Amino acid sequence: MTKTRPNAPLRCHLLMGPPGSGKSRLANELTALISTPDKPAPLVLSTETSRRELREQETPTDVDLPASEAQLKNLLRQAVASGQPVIVDGTHARRSSRLALIQALDLPAPVEWIGWKLTTPLETCLSWNQKRGKLAIPEDVLSTYHKAFNSPKEFPPSRYEGFTVLVLIDPSEYEEEEFGQVVAAKLNGLDLSISQARKNPNWPRAEDLHGYSSLLDFERLMHLLQLLSEGRGPTVAEAAQILEERHGRCYGDQRSIESDLTWLEANGFCSAMPVYTPITLPDCRVAELHKGAWCAYGKRESFLKLITFIRYLLHHPFENPSDDSGVAQTTSKPAEPNQKLNQKTRPKSDQITKDKPKKLYEHLANQLALQYPMLFSLRGVADQLHNAVTDVIHPYNLSIGHARKGFAIGTAILTGPEVIEMHKIVLDAITRKNDPSPAGIELYKKLRDHLPRAGFAVDEQLAVRAIANRSIVDPELVAVTSLTKHAKKLEQAIVHREQIMIAKLIHAGRFEDIHPNQGTTEDRGPWKVWPLQLLFHNIAWYLAYEKEPEPGQNLGLIKVDRLDWLEWRKTPSDLKSPRDFKTQKISIMRLERLIERSGGIHFGRDAKLQGVIGGSSAKAALEKMKTLRFHCNAQVFPFFTAGSARFPAGQMRLSKRRSDDPWHHRPNASWLHQLAPNSSDNDHPYPVVIKLPPWTLKEDYDFRRWLFGFGNSIYIEEPEELRLMQINLVNGLIQMTSKKAEAASEAKLKDWEGK
Repeated sequence: MTKTRPNAPLRCHLLMGPPGSGKSRLANELTALISTPDKPAPLVLSTETSRRELREQETPTDVDLPASEAQLKNLLRQAVASGQPVIVDGTHARRSSRLALIQALDLPAPVEWIGWKLTTPLETCLSWNQKRGKLAIPEDVLSTYHKAFNSPKEFPPSRYEGFTVLVLIDPSEYEEEEFGQVVAAKLNGLDLSISQARKNPNWPRAEDLHGYSSLLDFERLMHLLQLLSEGRGPTVAEAAQILEERHGRCYGDQRSIESDLTWLEANGFCSAMPVYTPITLPDCRVAELHKGAWCAYGKRESFLKLITFIRYLLHHPFENPSDDSGVAQTTSKPAEPNQKLNQKTRPKSDQITKDKPKKLYEHLANQLALQYPMLFSLRGVADQLHNAVTDVIHPYNLSIGHARKGFAIGTAILTGPEVIEMHKIVLDAITRKNDPSPAGIELYKKLRDHLPRAGFAVDEQLAVRAIANRSIVDPELVAVTSLTKHAKKLEQAIVHREQIMIAKLIHAGRFEDIHPNQGTTEDRGPWKVWPLQLLFHNIAWYLAYEKEPEPGQNLGLIKVDRLDWLEWRKTPSDLKSPRDFKTQKISIMRLERLIERSGGIHFGRDAKLQGVIGGSSAKAALEKMKTLRFHCNAQVFPFFTAGSARFPAGQMRLSKRRSDDPWHHRPNASWLHQLAPNSSDNDHPYPVVIKLPPWTLKEDYDFRRWLFGFGNSIYIEEPEELRLMQINLVNGLIQMTSKKAEAASEAKLKDWEGK
């Protein structure tokens, strides 16, 4: 028989321990000691895990063996409603199984939960388990359960879970009669333990509590932050399902998760940019029903410091005292962007300088005190941050890598493998394409330095994909006045939508000079232009820009030229003010449509025609286009069927199959294959029709190179001028080759005659 203080809440007991640890023996002792003549005997409930344990023992007749977790919870509610004490006997190895009863379960009256953790040694558990005969569980399973109660990584039972008192007891240390006396003494000492705990200055007062004072709410928030830091953007239902599967059903309450997500967004946790406004905490919703201990961060001030620190790390994932940029220093000289990266030049993970933990925490304390002077004072903050990392950041997997290397708990929109793949793509752009953009080079350097510190072994990953095209331009050999050498200024002009002055370099190649009778000649500038975008096309980097409109015109001419063939001219005083965002966006959209509809980057010299073909109306653009019609043989026709995305869907039509053809087009490609094959021409039976801008047919040398490259495998029907151009090209090549061969023969003959 035990005494309880007056007006005390109903007291219930939760037994926790691995199989074979003596929980049934303890349940029997508690039942006998708690029972009184004037009150109902305690109800002993067994979870599914320990039902076999109780059945093999001589258990009291009032022990109920529920068929399911739901039935156990219903019986628990009924007992609490009637004022009957309850003893829940079960393994309860996972924290989620304990919180599901102590905090997640909606009970009709307040309850003081007394936790009983059995600390029986593993050897004794194994020995007692063997005595159970057929009901014994495998030794490896029992060992796993035992480890869960003793490993900090497994979150063993803690008073912070909501226990009013957590009692540790080892039944193997006592004989039968002595064990009953020990249990009775612990029961009689509960009131004193409770009273002393609540006198502790660290016990939160009612006004100190907040919406995450209970461990269940606190852990659900931490698990949700960890989920969001993976780059996921789950719905409430998806987040609930993931948290349930990973951590337990008690964490998957959708209403609470929706409230958490709303709170996180309102306080800047989902912002891509740093937020320094004070965090507002929600009120505690369970203060009246919760009678046990609160979580370690149950007080407003301690939780506010922790969650502010976490938000700061989310927005500054590589905060580090080594330099202003937060990039760790390396012990070897970094490879330059265009330098070949091999095992000797590429920095290794173990080459990263490891800052002393104390220095890092002091740096973080200084930053937090600077941003939040009312919340953080310099005194003792570094130790508090260290505790936050060891007690929360690492245990809840909010950090990748060790604290000494910096933190990375957020700002993620990609998974780990995707980040590594992005690094390979950026590396390819810098090393193979010679990207002149300072932003691209800076991104490469940050990825190179940050990824090893974040735990990504980039040197041990092989690229899944790569782009074979490479730049033919050596950036070291271009003119000092070329835009390649002024990439930073050019990039800034694009970002700020500024007008610049450029011109063609005197040594820049021009196709007009190669084919003087094909196309008109353009002056070399200088021009005042609006730079639009940097483009990598086939072999080099190009600048897409828009000239100022000619008199009487509304639109400027859009052109694309090689970056290394354009030069930066000194900024004149009469340049216009920066463009507004809307105007620049309209020009870029026109550029994108011109690229798509032209199938290349040459757009002629008629700004008015560009406005129609690059306009928003595809129908109007199509009306201004010319028809290219040719026939091809069976050997090259597959190149057109497989390359149908070279031009927009409305601009290209292909031949249908002949009745004896072995191939069939896909059912969803019937819109593409609409032309009747030429039954009278077995050499070139497959017609192809493409609608193209006039400038593509007349002036685009890349397009001609592609089309004429098929040689005699195609026969051009229209336009006739293009067919004649192909004939002249072939004739010119034949004449040149014949002339060279004839000259070489004459030279050999003269040489022979001379001898």
